This record gives sequence, C-alpha cells and structure tokens, in this order.
Amino acid sequence: MQYQTFSGQDLKEALVAIRAAYGPEALIGPTRHVHVAGENGLPQMRVEVQAAPSQGRSAWPFSSGLLPETNRTPATSTRPKRSVSMASSPDSRASVASPSVQSPERRAPETHKPGGGMSLSRMEAQLAELRAMVEAVQAQLPTKQRALGLLSAMGIEGQVARQLGARLGKAKTDAELLALLGSRIERALPVAPNPLTSQKPELIACVGPTGVGKTTTLAKLAAQARLEHGRSVAIISLDHFRVGAADQWARYGKLMGVPVFAPKTARELEEVLSQNPAELLLVDTPSVGSSEDASMRAFSELAHKARRSTHVLLLLPAWLRGNDAERLICHYEHVSPTGLVVTKLDETDGVGGMIQASLGADLPIVYLSRGPRVPEHLEPASAETVTRLALSRALSH
Repeated sequence: MQYQTFSGQDLKEALVAIRAAYGPEALIGPTRHVHVAGENGLPQMRVEVQAAPSQGRSAWPFSSGLLPETNRTPATSTRPKRSVSMASSPDSRASVASPSVQSPERRAPETHKPGGGMSLSRMEAQLAELRAMVEAVQAQLPTKQRALGLLSAMGIEGQVARQLGARLGKAKTDAELLALLGSRIERALPVAPNPLTSQKPELIACVGPTGVGKTTTLAKLAAQARLEHGRSVAIISLDHFRVGAADQWARYGKLMGVPVFAPKTARELEEVLSQNPAELLLVDTPSVGSSEDASMRAFSELAHKARRSTHVLLLLPAWLRGNDAERLICHYEHVSPTGLVVTKLDETDGVGGMIQASLGADLPIVYLSRGPRVPEHLEPASAETVTRLALSRALSH
C-alpha cells in the first residue's frame, strides 16, 4: 500500500486535506512535526501526516495507524486464488472476502443502528483513536508546555502556573510529569497548624462572601473544640444583616452548651473580647466584608483586646477560579487574613483555584470542608491532601 504525506499548519488542517483526498475512511500513518522555511525566511512548525486510501475496506474514519509504514503487512495476500467452485461454500466465501488475520490493518465490521445512525461502539472507537492521535502529538511538545496543560486541567493558571511549570527537567510520560508537578506543589504550599490543637488562648474569625458557609464552619469548629479537644468555647456573632442569624446561633449554642454573644456596638464588642474567659473565641462576621461596615471596622480595631493569638480565616468555595479567588483575597485585605478555608468540596472535584490563591498570596489552606454535617465535614488541611485532590482532578481529565 502506497502512503502519501499530507502537510498542514496543525493536525486539523492535515486531516482535512486527507479527508478531501481519500474520503472519511482513509488510513492514517505516522505523524510528525517538522520545521520549514516560512515566507519571511523564519522557520515555521508544520505537521506532516502519512495517509493512504482504504482500498474499499470497512475502516473507521481517521484510523489511528500509528505504527511505522515498515511494520505494516501488505493488504494483498501472496497465496494463490481459490477456484470458483470453492466459493460455493459459505465458509470459503468468508475466507476469500476477509483480509489476512495477520494484517495489523484488519478492521472490525461496522455496525449501525436500525435508523441508520452511528452505533455507540463505533463512536467510542473513533473517540479513542482521536484521543490517541492527540496524545501522540502532545508527547512531542516541550516539557513546560505539557506541564502548563496539566496545570490548566487542575485549574491552576497565570503566574503561579508558569512558576510551577518552569525548569522541571525531562519527563517521558504525563504520569512522570504529574509526579514532578505534584512534588513541586506539595513543597510550595504554605502550611499552618490546626488552631484547635493549641494549648494557648485563641481567637478564630471567619470572613468571606455570602453563602460560603461561615456560620456552619464555625459551628463545626466549636463542636470539634468541645468534643475532641475539651476546650471551653464562646461565640461572638457580628452578623446583624442576615435574617435569622441570631436565632440560628441561639440553637447552635443551646445544642453544644456554648455561650453566644451578639454585641451591637464597639463598646460591647470590646467588653466581650477583653473579659470573656473562654479558651477559644469564635467570631462570625457579616458577608458584607467591606471596610465600610461598622462591625468589621470595630473588629479590625479591637481584635488585639482579646489578648490571644488571632486567626482570620477567609472562606472560599472550592469551585472558584484562581483569578477570582485572588481578587477576593484582595477584597478582604483590610481584615488581614491569616489562612484559607476551602468549602463546598462536595460540589466539585477541583482545588486548583485554591492552590493558585494560596501560593499567589502566601496564605496557608487551614481547613477543608466537604459538606454541611456538624462536626464531621471539616478536617485540617495538609499540603499532601490538597496536592492529592489536585492530581486526581488532572488524572480524571
């Protein structure tokens, strides 16, 4: 079988030329990238694909055919033809009509739906072959370009992606490249200890946009502090905007045996912060999040009155894009966040945006929230856990 070389600026253009020459059932051979001289004298990258007509065989459109031409078995057999009288047998007719069983270009018979549409098995075969062709082309790309593609699949983009993808060395397969990226992400992610395990007085405030889960997260922290660490806890609610916020905290406080305070003035807030004897103070904030909000200004100015280690945790949903997460971090800069809490992990399989935000702002991811149940669906974050979630997202794509 005679293969002809088709060229194009990319794989798609070359395949269009093959289809125009040999039809949708053309046999595809090796594919390679070559440098040629452009009109301005500068080298240009082009794709060359070898192809041949199907010679009337039942073949899948754009068959992968990735083996070199020298490894192919000729389509015609050298055995003598059978006599006409032998064709009267059904078995002999099948033998004559079928190509040699040793030929690697043998194709399974096409099957169609009763209505004439493409069968599911044929569609799956075409998708698998096209994916193999794309992977073969991607394998020839530089390591950094392949790394940026994998990072994009994780949801990590921009300057952070460029830094993570730089100077990785050589990796023959995507699996090796993912291992290198995972190791680099795990080493780069900032880490913070779980504030609940401290033996010193602590203050934890949760800030963030509407619906991100601030109140539920604080309830989980209060329950874990009481049940798992045996610490005394008090709740300070500054959210006077959300309807039902006070009633919700009253129910939580009664169930957990935790006192709840709702100071409405800066003076009342100062008294609670300076005089409350609880080991752990948990502060719920309004979703307004603006420096113009009176309660947020008062908290920023008076937090030091608590005379304890202060943690301002910014809650962000896991599905948020990295650029949007970085923008929100800037929006809450006036309250000086010390860490991130990733929520809504039950709604997505990706944490790439959170990794981008954490590395970009040098803020550790302190907790991971996987659902609404109190207190089970909250766990301390680790660089290993966050990296594993990101790699699983890349592998699934």
